[in-house]
Amino acid sequence: MIRIVVVTLNHVTLIIYLLPRLVMPSRRSEFSSTGRSASRRRLTTLLAAMAIGFGMTSIRPAAGQEAATDRLDELSLASVEAAEAAIRLSRSRLARLLREPLADEPRWRDLAIEPLRRLLTAYPDHPRQAWLRFQRLVIDIQVARRGGLAVLATPDDQRRRLAVLAGLIDAGRELEELQDEVEVEIASSFSRQTNPPDVDRWLALRDAIAAERVGVLLRRGELFPRDSDDYLAAAAEAETAAIAAMGMVRDDSTGSAALRQELLRMRCEALRRIGQPERAADLLDPLLDKPLSDATRALATHIAIDLERWDQAAAHLASELKPELDSRETGETPETDLARLRFLILERQRQPTASASGRREVGDWIDAIGRRGGDFARRRAESLALELLGESIVEVTDERLLLSEAGARFRRGDSIAAAERLANAARQTADPAAARRLAIVAAAAMARDDKSFEAAALLADIARHHAAETGSAELLLQAAILADRAGESERVHRWLQETVATWPATESAMRSRRWLAQRWLAAGRPIDAAISATPVVPLDDSDVAWNEALTLWANALLVDPWVQIDRPIDPDAEASLWRLLRSVDGSERTAAEQNVGLSPNLAAWLLTLFGGPERLATISQDDAEPSLLVRLVALRSGFASSNRTALSDLTIDATMVAGVAGPLRDAAARRLVADGRGTPVAGKSDESRRVLADVILLLTASADGDEASTLAQSAGLARVQALLWLGDPEAAETIADDWLRTIPDDHVDQAALTVASLLGESNAAETLRSGLTRYRAIASRLTPGEPHWHAAQLGAIGLMERLGQTDQARRLAAYILLTRSPDDPAVRQRYRQAAESTP
Repeated sequence: MIRIVVVTLNHVTLIIYLLPRLVMPSRRSEFSSTGRSASRRRLTTLLAAMAIGFGMTSIRPAAGQEAATDRLDELSLASVEAAEAAIRLSRSRLARLLREPLADEPRWRDLAIEPLRRLLTAYPDHPRQAWLRFQRLVIDIQVARRGGLAVLATPDDQRRRLAVLAGLIDAGRELEELQDEVEVEIASSFSRQTNPPDVDRWLALRDAIAAERVGVLLRRGELFPRDSDDYLAAAAEAETAAIAAMGMVRDDSTGSAALRQELLRMRCEALRRIGQPERAADLLDPLLDKPLSDATRALATHIAIDLERWDQAAAHLASELKPELDSRETGETPETDLARLRFLILERQRQPTASASGRREVGDWIDAIGRRGGDFARRRAESLALELLGESIVEVTDERLLLSEAGARFRRGDSIAAAERLANAARQTADPAAARRLAIVAAAAMARDDKSFEAAALLADIARHHAAETGSAELLLQAAILADRAGESERVHRWLQETVATWPATESAMRSRRWLAQRWLAAGRPIDAAISATPVVPLDDSDVAWNEALTLWANALLVDPWVQIDRPIDPDAEASLWRLLRSVDGSERTAAEQNVGLSPNLAAWLLTLFGGPERLATISQDDAEPSLLVRLVALRSGFASSNRTALSDLTIDATMVAGVAGPLRDAAARRLVADGRGTPVAGKSDESRRVLADVILLLTASADGDEASTLAQSAGLARVQALLWLGDPEAAETIADDWLRTIPDDHVDQAALTVASLLGESNAAETLRSGLTRYRAIASRLTPGEPHWHAAQLGAIGLMERLGQTDQARRLAAYILLTRSPDDPAVRQRYRQAAESTP
């Protein structure tokens, strides 16, 4: 957020304007202090408090605004008290405006103007209309001043420059008109011998207006190039206005000393700008014996630099240097900071042989300014640095200044030259961090100019040159992204693999693995996708990368246990997994015996879930941790052979499952389903499947115990299978119906066929009849002749045969062959077999 505080000029002039005046010497005896009105005492207290608090961070604008709003709503708008409340509310909102981002400025400007507009609209001849109008002008001036600071930060923004200039010219003209009106009122008051306190207030207002006019002229000059005719003319006019204003201020008036000092400072600033630093130094010298404001100290430093009094300039700056300077975040951009920046740059130019650390001091100070005042302050400092460096910028090697110069070129539309300069600097610097920053900005500029390939090549070069830095991983990944945009698919693949291999423990490596996996999946190579996604650095079992890799392995290695019941293990996929595990460190030892550098127990988990019986034998109990993994290894081994551990002795309870990642539990459940549905082997019985079923139910139970409504789709079907093995078809059908409601419409027919098929594997007549009913319901809602319709009809025919309804099955098969004969020869043959079967 950009925060800009009110300059010293406004602190002083507002105090002079707001504080009540002392009576004039010639008339002081005619009025005692006790003769002042109650209204004036209220005004004195109010305006003094406002003057003290204005622009300070310790005030609470929200509370002040609320109180002022309530006060204004209670008063008659025609009263002096209402004007006091309106000014207080406007000042509070103006203070808030100057702390808000530029994007919110219009809203807060309208809010600051609103109380003033309310009174002036209702009462154009309000007794305090001049004060209200002056406050209205102060708002415009502060908005224009902040816009002027934005111009100084982005000097190439001509549109903003012209808008700010127009605002300052209008404000200067209106200030002059208002000052003329106030002069007339003062003359009229003296001719009428008006009450001196009233005259004091008019005189204070006149002085405040005059001082504000000087400030406006100086701000106007800053919008033009230094030494231009407009710049010099504004400075000359400001000096004349300052002299005139100083002549108005009476020596005995309240705040006169502060006002005179501020006017003198502004006059010296104007003299310096028109090329008279010696005279400015002489006039400013009396002020240097007093505590200095930021603006006065900065001016004294600039004058000393102009006169090449380097020791004097250094002394001014040193007196302000505090240890906490770099860490303070006030939101300000002190003028002394910019003066120090100018001093450092010119000092480096005077000492071209300064050390590298000395040459980087300018960039360090710009960083400090940015920390104190944010991005806006930094941009202003960078603009000043570039202006002072001029043509010597070509000799600069500090990447921060190079980036500042590039930013200025980008704003001028010279992006190609800026990108080339940054790219060359990135390749030449030995500092890895600097090289990365330069390369990133250069690559972004190249990419915007449709040079994605060149940008990618630059990032890849810098990443490889500084491969020892982990930050280079992100560069190479970004190079792959740009290469993908340029259509360089081969480079994308190579750079992603290089990122994973060179910086395996980085976030960039994880993202590269994920991207590689997506590319392999798109190419129809799920095993390669799983290999690419597998982390090769220690990760927690619940880590996102491990879960993603596990899901890919499950999809690549686990056959669909409800379709390919004769092959629970894909031998080709298992061989690929085995090669991956053995190739991690090149060892010839078994994967379970070696420290593969994967996530904890990853090798054991992968072999347990996706390996065949001979692979399970390679896993020792020392490798198989936690306890769930130990039991799963024993369970699968015991289920595969009657010579293994008795299944009844393998207890797996909920405490073993707790804390295991969801994808891992789902994959384990699918593995046990595949084992249970696979080709029968010795020792495999209904009792053995019931042991598997109990474990499947534990693995697929939801965390909150609601086993029906919150299950994943794969887990839901696994639970159906487990309940059927446990001999509870009624519960299985309930779970099946809940599961089917989670299936997308475009997959629900296949899912319903799977459920009917599972029910059809039962030996219970009632369950078979339920399966037959489901097959008929599926066929009734499908278009006759489509593949799913034939699958439903064949399923129904098969269950009819098992239920002893062979005549009905033959007639249905013959009817379909006659009316809806399928195109697929294999399906047609199945119908013929059913039609020709004998009782």
